[in-house]
Amino acid sequence: MGFESIIGVLLSVVTAFLISYAFMPVIVKIAGLKELIDNPPEGQKKVTVADVPNLGGMGIFAAFLIAFSIWGHANQLESYPFLVASLFMLILTGINDDILELTTPKKLVIQFLASAEIVIAGKVLITNFGGLFGIYEVPFWVGAVITIPLFVIFVNSFKYINELDVLAGGVGIIISSIFGIWFFGAGFYTLAILSFVLAGALLGFLIYNMHPSKVSLGDTGSLIIGFVLVFIGVQFIQINNTIIGNPWHIDNSIIFAFAVMIIPAADIIRALYIRLLTDKNSFVTTSPNHVYKKLTESGVTKAFVSISFWLGNLLIIALAYSMSGMMNPSLMFLAIIILGLMLSPVTKFLHSSLKPILKLSDKKISFKNINSN
Repeated sequence: MGFESIIGVLLSVVTAFLISYAFMPVIVKIAGLKELIDNPPEGQKKVTVADVPNLGGMGIFAAFLIAFSIWGHANQLESYPFLVASLFMLILTGINDDILELTTPKKLVIQFLASAEIVIAGKVLITNFGGLFGIYEVPFWVGAVITIPLFVIFVNSFKYINELDVLAGGVGIIISSIFGIWFFGAGFYTLAILSFVLAGALLGFLIYNMHPSKVSLGDTGSLIIGFVLVFIGVQFIQINNTIIGNPWHIDNSIIFAFAVMIIPAADIIRALYIRLLTDKNSFVTTSPNHVYKKLTESGVTKAFVSISFWLGNLLIIALAYSMSGMMNPSLMFLAIIILGLMLSPVTKFLHSSLKPILKLSDKKISFKNINSN
């Protein structure tokens, strides 16, 4: 792609960023007037700051739609109308849940319907597993039966990491940017714009989500972002399987996509495993078994958790890419899961090891502030 395409990508990111950044103060004000704040249910402790407006997802959605409509050539993406329809279903669910707190079964039903819409009608599904667990090509309906639950599981897993300020937004930027770079390099401009537009919208939100957080994603934002990220990931897998011989083709694309999305994936795998052993509650309710809660409760700062997980995500992506096609897909898949699960103990160890340095740094900053006053 030429220079004009690069300019188009940059303009799309800037447009999404500016719209998202401009919308956030308005959303904070409206949410404050209507008392739409992000408080944990009674008896549950939330890692984020209490009394934070929870409609940040609406600003992200507006920025995403407007910027992509301007720069994305949406008419060239056949699945786009179904994506929008699915997102509106999720938005209605998210807004109702942020305001009325819907029951888990109702939310799951709508999530399955939205996922079925994009998978069956939009034909966004996985039908080639590249030898993972000995599975290669599967019929359309088998792929649909597998892909629909994957959408639902990932959307909920992304909601869990949203409990910690900036973690979800940063992970979303990493995932969408990695896929955006690949789509652009492989020549799929429309999907590249869609990916980068999401990254730009998230960046505008992230500024207001940094500590002290002024706005949170809420269920609306986490559902939207999680769903779009799965959509982008599945589209990557589908397209990659059609460009064998292209320099941008990646062997075992499903493994690479999983590595890109390892942060929410590893968190829900860990939480589900612990819950199956110790707790009979539904997996879609907030649980103290999630990694970020364990780490913050052990004294690791929220900023350190977020930065460590971002860097760990990038490292796992680099390893998956560099080892693409060099290992058995099933072994590679298990190796990525192990690496993802190791992020928590490694983060805790690094924080413990660097604690004296971090404390010294804080003291120096405090001393400078005193002198400046």
